Amino acid sequence: RNAQSRLLYLAIIVAYLLLPSVSRAIFKAKQCESFNIDVFTDERRSYLVADLDVLCSADDDEYRGLDAYFWTMFALWPVLAPLTFLALLLSIRSEVRAQRSSSLARACRFLWRDY
Repeated sequence: RNAQSRLLYLAIIVAYLLLPSVSRAIFKAKQCESFNIDVFTDERRSYLVADLDVLCSADDDEYRGLDAYFWTMFALWPVLAPLTFLALLLSIRSEVRAQRSSSLARACRFLWRDY
């Protein structure tokens, strides 16, 4: 039980520290940059910043395939990770307020200790 508590504590710290950089990478997966490909006609094309071989177009199969990946990762990291932190904090709220120390409250102390 003590090992589980320590493992949860470390997992919370790692997830908390990785959340901003992983979220940024997820959002960059859909970021496109426009390039002028013909100076005379002013024709422009947008390509994926993460992979300039991928044309940002609904007609491009590879770009459409990234859509499912993007929304899955978006749901997992920038949305689900903070909601998991919130659920953990709500589940230990009474113990923290009463200043009782359960194993779960100790494992989550990184999220509430400074408050």
